[in-house]
Amino acid sequence: MASLDEQLSARKPQSKETLKHLGVSIYKYTMPKRADQLLAEVSYYAVSQGTLVATDDEALMRDIIGRVNGEQVPGKVLAQDPMFLEAREKAKMSNAAQVEFFVRPLGIARVLRSIGGKRSKSSADMLVVLQNQGFTAIQCVVGEVRIGQASLDMQYNGYVLADRPLPGSAGVLDFPNAASDAIPNFVVHDISSLLVTNWNAKEAFWKVEGLVDEIAGTPGVFAEVIEGIKQDPNGPRIDIAVDVLPQLTNDIYSISDSKAGKADVDSRRNLIALKIKDTAAMARVLDQAMQNEPDAEELDFNGHPIWQVVHREDELADLDADFGEFGAAPAPANAPQPWLSNWAITVHDGYLMFASHPEMIQEAITQAKRSPTSPLEQEPDYQRVKSAIGDTFGQQQGSAWQIVRNSLAYRVPYELFREGKLKDSQSMFASLLDRLLQGDDEITAKEQVVKGTNLPPFETVAKFLQPSGLMFRSTDSGWQFGGLLLSAQPTQVPVALPEATQATSVGTARVNSEANR
Repeated sequence: MASLDEQLSARKPQSKETLKHLGVSIYKYTMPKRADQLLAEVSYYAVSQGTLVATDDEALMRDIIGRVNGEQVPGKVLAQDPMFLEAREKAKMSNAAQVEFFVRPLGIARVLRSIGGKRSKSSADMLVVLQNQGFTAIQCVVGEVRIGQASLDMQYNGYVLADRPLPGSAGVLDFPNAASDAIPNFVVHDISSLLVTNWNAKEAFWKVEGLVDEIAGTPGVFAEVIEGIKQDPNGPRIDIAVDVLPQLTNDIYSISDSKAGKADVDSRRNLIALKIKDTAAMARVLDQAMQNEPDAEELDFNGHPIWQVVHREDELADLDADFGEFGAAPAPANAPQPWLSNWAITVHDGYLMFASHPEMIQEAITQAKRSPTSPLEQEPDYQRVKSAIGDTFGQQQGSAWQIVRNSLAYRVPYELFREGKLKDSQSMFASLLDRLLQGDDEITAKEQVVKGTNLPPFETVAKFLQPSGLMFRSTDSGWQFGGLLLSAQPTQVPVALPEATQATSVGTARVNSEANR
């Protein structure tokens, strides 16, 4: 507590007080209000019956101290909540974990928003929209984390409890337990992560209608857009229901990697591939769509067309400079920005491929032509993770699974952290989520607070980063999930050793194994 007081006092609090409840000292700190905060930050700390309690609410602090000391405090506790008990039972909690967690998703989102003291200035409040569109049916997430097992540095398993069938737009979360165990042959050997998902696209796609309409603030917008894509003479003239959705299977593959060389904000690369039924038919649809995209350029890669889209805002500014009032009109300050500024798309050998970099598609095409199988299947770390997922969570098929090769996946964010540029290292998926869940006014670049300049180069720590895996399975009342992080493989001890050195060598091997872990 003395150390805590020293650190908080260094931040120059507005006030410090010592309160009392049941003879227990409660230390209250009111910190200076930051420029972006509505309310000053108030913290309460206490130690009672061997328990350290920290909270931002005085009434809650008194409540907890009372319960810890055996006082009869009115109101139920979490352990009596039927939702918590049901989810915990379905998660098959072991009672042997170091960490347990419980979250009500929309509830925690409201808490985080309240702590930040911010509100969306956009026309649609995303938390209200999600509530209206049925996402409150996702009741809670519960689980546990175990650390330091024999072959796993970390294992977590849990359960997402939900009302089935999911109402409204929440029904878009339709993931059958049919995720393929096969890896497409276009997957190269040096990717950093692979996510395999089975999504009922043909039915789930239409369930976003209410979500889109409410975000737009006008009923019928979704239907108008779909009809416009089909009928507008200046548009692509594509019937989504007839030309696109029937071509899709449920299989979706997402891979990521990082470009070789010095890590920068453009090093992280992503590719999403949707398995389709008719390559030629989907290629015609794609060409028809991209010919109406003003920023699209068709690239030729060994006779295979790849469409690349680059939004060039500078060119519009140059037109205005060259031609004055006859040039391009400047975009209004509140004009929506493109969700992604650069991307590429193509259809190849049964897959619709969408990537952050055209080079990633080129590498996938080259690999697919080189071999009928993916070289990733022969990589030892992939084999270790895939085997561990089955051994730990069962062999039955799931709705999604993922492997992450952390010695590759963390290179770019680690090096950018060292340079103070971590905020620029978002993945393509994270960028899309930001644009969906936040208004433009809420997406603000924040400076990196913790400096990483004293960290060693990534090569120094990469050898300690073992691969990890994840699995999801759909159930009648939600989703079961689990993840793991492998331990380092034990040091191999030679079989034939002189008696005098055998004990020492075995002991050294154990020490080396512990050091690796």
